[in-house]
Amino acid sequence: MLLSAQHVATLRRAADLAGSRVLLVGAGNSGVEIAGHLVDAGVQRLWMSVRTSPTILPRQLYGVPLHPLTLALRLLPEPIRDRLTRAVAHHTFGDLRAHGLPTPRQGPFERMRTTGVTVAIDQGFVGHLTAGRLRVVTAVDHLDGADVVLRDGTRLQPDMVLTATGYDPGLADLVGHLDVLDHDGRPHRGAGGHRPTTGLWFIGYRPAIEGSLRQLPIEARRIARAIGNGPKTPSHA
Repeated sequence: MLLSAQHVATLRRAADLAGSRVLLVGAGNSGVEIAGHLVDAGVQRLWMSVRTSPTILPRQLYGVPLHPLTLALRLLPEPIRDRLTRAVAHHTFGDLRAHGLPTPRQGPFERMRTTGVTVAIDQGFVGHLTAGRLRVVTAVDHLDGADVVLRDGTRLQPDMVLTATGYDPGLADLVGHLDVLDHDGRPHRGAGGHRPTTGLWFIGYRPAIEGSLRQLPIEARRIARAIGNGPKTPSHA
């Protein structure tokens, strides 16, 4: 018997999995968000397979949205920003090691810079985790018929495997031959030593802890200024 599996991007309604046993692979922002929705929708059992612990932050701190607070940290060195953000996470949620989520080795800003992975925003996930309504398990090693075998040898038999393991920018087929993408398939930050392509600009491909929606108009204005200055050495936002 083969397992049913799909990426969370194709899941239309969490309620479609009500009453099912679900293994959710990945604990990034998408994984943390969909986990809360699955519990709320009434899945029979939910396991979350975690390879790297996320930094989980609240939406607000003492009633103040977190995005303005992270903006205020931008002038500080990265190690200090990481320590302060970790302090906020620990103050809000406490120590989650007993529930399978130790403190991440990398701070959130360092991880964002080196891997492009942003923080996870809590929307009820931590409450479900600490209440035992979902269980964190180790990374998946392989599939064996109807079983999912974890790295520690544990075997699970979910009805559905949901993968929340990130998204492909989808640019390789379109512009991969132009040498404007990095090894992750995202646009280079600048032309640098790569072959410039006149008139080609990218926007919205650089997530930011401070908020992607805030970043979009900043990038748009930067591109507009560069276009207005004439066809000099092209840049990529």
